[in-house]
Amino acid sequence: AYLEYRVSFPSTVSSGWLRFAEIELPGILSTVSPTHSPSVGLVNGDPVNTIFEKGSSITDFGCTTISRAYRAIDENTLQTSCERTHDDSTGTFPVAGFIITPNHGRLSIAKGFRMYPSMCRACDPASYILEGRASAQDQWIEIAAGEIGEAPRNDPRLAINSSFESGDPARNFVSIEYPSNAVAYLEYRVSFPSTVSSGWLRFAEIELPGILSTVSPTHSPSVGLVNGDPVNTIFEKGSSITDFGCTTISRAYRAIDENTLQTSCERTHDDSTGTFPVAGFIITPNHGRLSIAKGFRMYPSMCRACDPASYILEGRASAQDQWIEIAAGEIGEAPRNDPRLAINSSFESGDPARNFVSIEYPSNA
Repeated sequence: AYLEYRVSFPSTVSSGWLRFAEIELPGILSTVSPTHSPSVGLVNGDPVNTIFEKGSSITDFGCTTISRAYRAIDENTLQTSCERTHDDSTGTFPVAGFIITPNHGRLSIAKGFRMYPSMCRACDPASYILEGRASAQDQWIEIAAGEIGEAPRNDPRLAINSSFESGDPARNFVSIEYPSNAVAYLEYRVSFPSTVSSGWLRFAEIELPGILSTVSPTHSPSVGLVNGDPVNTIFEKGSSITDFGCTTISRAYRAIDENTLQTSCERTHDDSTGTFPVAGFIITPNHGRLSIAKGFRMYPSMCRACDPASYILEGRASAQDQWIEIAAGEIGEAPRNDPRLAINSSFESGDPARNFVSIEYPSNA
């Protein structure tokens, strides 16, 4: 799924002018608005006992000294210890915690939080904040926060064998559930603003039961949508559209205005190479929602020689991400349409009263 698209036309039939009436991208539009992070629920996912896979990267913060941070996610009741320095000017200890980047590299949805305590009750975290983000460039987004209750102690050096449904029934733990959470992230931050009564922060294990995507993200943190509606085109009328490769451009907005009036892009011939530049458009849909393209449709202009002969469709989940190719190939010919005709299409088909070229991507997810 992507938030922004780039459509490039490497060639036309036989003209320096690139012209067409309309582009449609039938697809699935998320019903969940992304926040600062481009992330939504997953359609291809498996429940796991914890998103925090053993051996994942874990970095502490707010700790003067840290002892064996890896033990926080090592499937054992041996404890992690974080010493915090008291701030005499404020009479408080700093917020301490951990940033965890699961080594599976997959998007995930947290469905709960579990903590197995250490042997020190005074050192138990008394409160927590769980946040996630879809890439290192994104802001942290709060998933959940609140108090952490008490659980009886566990003997050290015991293996933890949990499931998605429950923590280890042979061990003691605190469990908090998030049944309605449907936002996916790649990285997590767990903060502990307070302990019961000690400057030391100690616990044996943290688990984040959740849904783990079965699809590896590429450069863009994007994946299929669980909450989505089929739409006739992802390119909503009035969306931002920026041309490139055009010496002059006439009415770029007409490329997505639901009408057969044409868009015209004049390209300058490069005499040194004997070619025209690749021209096209970057389109940022104004609905601001992630989407999955399921096809490409083009309604031609009145000029056959000006028709795009080939195309490349790319997407990205944020302006900081690289463009990822979705599809590319030749564009066939369609009979002409009269200008100034409204286009009334659906997810399933282009306007049956108009002529268009259609290419489908049924397996794009």
